[in-house]
Amino acid sequence: MKYFITYVLLLSINFYSNAFDKSYPKDSLVLDPSITYGKLNNGFQYYIKPTSNAKQNLEIRFLVKAGFNQEDEDQYTLSHFMEHIALKAGKNVSTRLLYGSKLANDLNIGRGAITAYTAREYTEYVVRIPNTDNAKKFAFQLLDDIMQGLEFKDAYVESERSPFMDESEVRGGASSIAVKKFLLESEVIGCGAMAPVDYQNYIEHFTKDKLIRFYKDWYRPDLMGVMITGGIQDINSLENELNEWFAEIPNPVNPRIRKSCIGTTKQDKGHFYQQERERNYKDQYEIDLYYELYFQSKSLKNNNSVTGLENRLKEEIISKVLHERLKLLKETENWPFEAIAAFSDGSSFLNVQVKTQEGSSQEAIRGTMNALQQFRKYGVLKEELIKIKNRILPFFEQQDSKSYWNSEIRKHFLNQEALPARKKEFLKNYLDQLRAKDINDYLRENYNAMPSHIGLIAPKAHPTLDLEEDTIRSWINDGLRQEVANFKIPGIPSSLIDSKVVENLKAHRFTSLPVNITNAKKYKLANGLQLVLKPLAKDDYMSIPKGEIRFLGIRQKGAFCFLEEDYFSAINAPQIVYDAGVSNIDRASLNRYLKSKDPYLYAMPYIHNQETGIQGQATMKTLETALQLVYLYFTDPNKNDAAFKRWERANPSENLEDVNQKDFRTQIELALGHKNFLPTGSFRMQGVSKTDFDRAYAVYQSLFGKASEFTFIFSGDFDQQKVLELSNKYLGNLPNIQDLICNKNLHKKDFFDNDLQSEVWGSPDKMNNTLVNVYYRTKITSETDDWKEKIKLEFLANLMDVSLMRRLRLESEQGGPYSIHTIYNHDASNFFHELVIIYSCQPEDQERLSKEIESSIKIIQRDLFSEDMFETTKQEFLSLQRENNYNRLQKIATHLRENNTWYTQDELIAFIKSLSPNDIKEISQTYLNGTPRVFKMNPKKDENRLNNY
Repeated sequence: MKYFITYVLLLSINFYSNAFDKSYPKDSLVLDPSITYGKLNNGFQYYIKPTSNAKQNLEIRFLVKAGFNQEDEDQYTLSHFMEHIALKAGKNVSTRLLYGSKLANDLNIGRGAITAYTAREYTEYVVRIPNTDNAKKFAFQLLDDIMQGLEFKDAYVESERSPFMDESEVRGGASSIAVKKFLLESEVIGCGAMAPVDYQNYIEHFTKDKLIRFYKDWYRPDLMGVMITGGIQDINSLENELNEWFAEIPNPVNPRIRKSCIGTTKQDKGHFYQQERERNYKDQYEIDLYYELYFQSKSLKNNNSVTGLENRLKEEIISKVLHERLKLLKETENWPFEAIAAFSDGSSFLNVQVKTQEGSSQEAIRGTMNALQQFRKYGVLKEELIKIKNRILPFFEQQDSKSYWNSEIRKHFLNQEALPARKKEFLKNYLDQLRAKDINDYLRENYNAMPSHIGLIAPKAHPTLDLEEDTIRSWINDGLRQEVANFKIPGIPSSLIDSKVVENLKAHRFTSLPVNITNAKKYKLANGLQLVLKPLAKDDYMSIPKGEIRFLGIRQKGAFCFLEEDYFSAINAPQIVYDAGVSNIDRASLNRYLKSKDPYLYAMPYIHNQETGIQGQATMKTLETALQLVYLYFTDPNKNDAAFKRWERANPSENLEDVNQKDFRTQIELALGHKNFLPTGSFRMQGVSKTDFDRAYAVYQSLFGKASEFTFIFSGDFDQQKVLELSNKYLGNLPNIQDLICNKNLHKKDFFDNDLQSEVWGSPDKMNNTLVNVYYRTKITSETDDWKEKIKLEFLANLMDVSLMRRLRLESEQGGPYSIHTIYNHDASNFFHELVIIYSCQPEDQERLSKEIESSIKIIQRDLFSEDMFETTKQEFLSLQRENNYNRLQKIATHLRENNTWYTQDELIAFIKSLSPNDIKEISQTYLNGTPRVFKMNPKKDENRLNNY
């Protein structure tokens, strides 16, 4: 039988009106009474919280207090592997049932209904379902299976090794900086396992008993809980169901004691930890070194107390202010290194990461520590506190959502963090009264100037790994001893454009033009520039933030208008200009000005192969500022040689992160002749040396120098007349300086090879999996260049998604890819419809998976897929059609570029609902015929890589 823990509300209303009421006992706080909490006899806990904005859906989150920190030395990442098995090996329920089954169709739940996540201290399983009896039964059966009904069959474990390894590669590999940072922190806190030398061999061969041991040790009722949010009507009934399902599940005899690692530290003499990473492709340009400085709080945390809540808020403010200040110092002092600050998740460490390059370690450590000493000595400035308060306060004023309650309940379950009634109100009141002195006193009392622990991440065999702890601490002391003055907040420009210049921008005549876009207006300004305005209509399905405006200006000429020798100067010009700023305002000052108006306000120019444009976001309040910025990008871009050199230095980091994926994509696009694609990865990096400073600005000014060839689109929640007036004032005064004649055949042979059928490349960087793209391409004809044809192809891609994932991953006894996706691409430049299957896998699995894909496609072509799979795909596809402001803007732009037929949201939904299995059978027979073009990147180097650019 269950028993209930009933809470009596101890907090008085007066306490919340006075956050500093010393009469209130600060050693404990009671749980918010709007949450129904219970604890069964076996220790299983539950939280039930009805949420006002959740309609009839439920969100069930099952928590296990077992994560990476609970792994034994021989169980590295097996907590995560356990998460995979838990969703696969249930006796009664598994994720296989969500992919096109009758059950999924009857319950009205799709593929995304079940997700999971493994963290340091816990694993969380999330189930999103309609609030029906059958759906709840499904969810509770899943939880019951995870608690006591898992089948650790050899086939389940063996078939999950390949996708598990593939997921690791997709997320950056076992030697990624994120993984190395995680391992450093594990050493600092003294919890969790260390990575084996050969991670892939370990995953391929670990024995099942280690996984079972982890499950038996930690997957037990007294370490488990569930939180349920959403449209809950009958709480008593729900409590009874939880009792019936979970009360009788026993705990093991002599359960293992769980050590909590939150806020702990490894108490030994070693305070300097190192992690070696694999050398990578980027190292030939620059070698990144990472120093992790851990500052341990002296504060003894009592999470379930007023003091605990107050201190947590202070720590959040300290980390945010310090993070912002370090960013500003990099900008104003032109640091050749980068420092970022944050509180480590689930620990009491303030972590400062210093990223620098080979040869600059001493300068980076000294500079960072000097900045930290300045922060410690003079503290948070009043202006900084006001800025951070203004950023945090809106969160406290927002309506409580499911995500808010899930986060708060999770912290209460895991860490006993206080969750009293009106917690937001209390924190808002406390924040209002908080002074800079309170923050600074807390900082100096609780954090030493010297970091307690130091971490280092460097490439294998790099000389930096020979550094002694004393050497690094001597650099730290050098920075601490250096004299510091109080920090001065950089100034913000008073305006973008001089008031006299603004006064001289006169409104001109304009004319209305016909347009076939529903509820839109089109105008032509005196300088020839055209406007398309589509404000939010009363009957719009689209839900957007109040007052949001997105805009896009396009000209159908781009980099291909210039000689090949100018190509990289052309496509890199917008970023060079963006990094320099506008007029006499540098990029850093411009960013501060824009953020002072609205953190989401921006405008960004671009130059593609066949199009030039500028895109941005504003509100009615900030639209004039946005249009002033657009005006300056057209007429007065800042030309700054120092900014250009900073752009050159930043390119390795910009272009060579995830270089395998970027190069693979670039080589495919080259092979297929996609003329709208810009090179990325090492191809883009090679173009840095081919970019000329003066030519970049000459090309930029030429492409942005003809206002009459631009069309600007505005979409969102706005006053149409006001937008027209402001556009006429700023866009209507853009100049027509020069004509530009493009040679359309200039790059046709130089850049593309349409005759290439398939190709295999070697990866430029180390990886363990094979990347695969399978292309089915069909020429567009006048009969098939129709929006309904495109929608059917998108539907087919979704059906292939479901079918392939089910067969290759979930039903495979040999294992498959972590994920497999099919997308539809409309290649308008070459007049092709393209269906693309995208996946990665272990190299030895590729041939087998290729045959399974062929077999799955034949099933679709023969209409052998089930009616349930078709219906679940249709419901999922319908849910994907919710329009947002960005998508609407792009839809209008595509309509203008291609002059295609406009269709309304009602027409789209009606057409999708009308689709039948026979429609999909017919379209699959048309577009999945013939031999596809297969592109692969294998985990090896190949010196004969494409180098068309």
